[in-house]
Amino acid sequence: MIRVTVLPAKRGDALLVEYGNDTKLHRILVDSGFKSTYSDEVKPALSALDGNGEFELLVVTHVDLDHVNGVLTMFEDANRPVTFGDVWFNAFEHLQGKKLSQFQSFGGPQGEELSVQLRQQHQTWNSAFDGKPAISGGTAIDLDDNATITVLSPTQDLLTVLIPKWTEECENAGLTAGIDAQEPATVPGFESFGPPNVEALAAVPFQADDSESNGATISFILEHRGKRLLLTGDADARRLKTALEPLAAAEGGKVRLDAMQIPHHGSRGNLSKEVLELVSCSLYFVSTDGSSFRHPHDETIARVAKFGGAEKEVVFNYKDRATKWNQQSLVNDFGLRARAPTAAEPDGTIAIEV
Repeated sequence: MIRVTVLPAKRGDALLVEYGNDTKLHRILVDSGFKSTYSDEVKPALSALDGNGEFELLVVTHVDLDHVNGVLTMFEDANRPVTFGDVWFNAFEHLQGKKLSQFQSFGGPQGEELSVQLRQQHQTWNSAFDGKPAISGGTAIDLDDNATITVLSPTQDLLTVLIPKWTEECENAGLTAGIDAQEPATVPGFESFGPPNVEALAAVPFQADDSESNGATISFILEHRGKRLLLTGDADARRLKTALEPLAAAEGGKVRLDAMQIPHHGSRGNLSKEVLELVSCSLYFVSTDGSSFRHPHDETIARVAKFGGAEKEVVFNYKDRATKWNQQSLVNDFGLRARAPTAAEPDGTIAIEV
């Protein structure tokens, strides 16, 4: 069993991943959204878990505010309810291809603050990579209970290109690397009542995300007892395509997945037709309340509808994000079903089990 619980992180990510069985559950935390997300949502959820609060792993995918700030707040919390066997996080030294040293290095402010906290608390950090950068390498990493993780991104090259941006943001007194650029205007005619025009939306030319920090995202496939979960963070489509191609070739053309996170909260620049055609998946999920950037973009969900397999379900963690996609005509024409938290569930929280 693999279960991922998407926690309310506003427009960010906070994912609780569990694998195992009723006898023993292993836990991984991926990002923690904003500072308020940790205090209001993540900490209460972690405090309510059964067990002794020991997590196998924390993955900090990259240094955008909506992913890293909650983690930073958690490590500043003397009363946090969990500990971590290992933390995967690429600091400024890793951008340069170096192994962790005992000294604080200069870089993006949130990344630097988190680096200080990890060092001061003697937290095991990137131990799965011998202290070196957490990057793709083609070899699966072993976890407890015969689970494995295959890291798809980033590569060392994608980390290195982040160096100027990381340094610049420090010099600009506190802005984090990779703040989203202003979103382009909505394509005329696509914001309307009734079912979205999937054919027209899916035909919109793809323009790839070129954010340096998103390119540095740690994305990976978790596999346990035949079940597979792809967590993408804000990874860019070009890197996902490159990483998935050899895996797909080894499996006859498509990578079998039981569930896949739609990258970058459903941004139109991070999920391409080419990526979708490399996977065989019937369950996709997205984490966002749509604030600031109107994620998920209609073009992205339309690509899932058009190219994501014959029958598929898209899970939204906020109710209003699912409304326009909950249409019988989309089920009939594209095999697309939309799911969101029920009226009895807290908006922003939804569990997906495979």
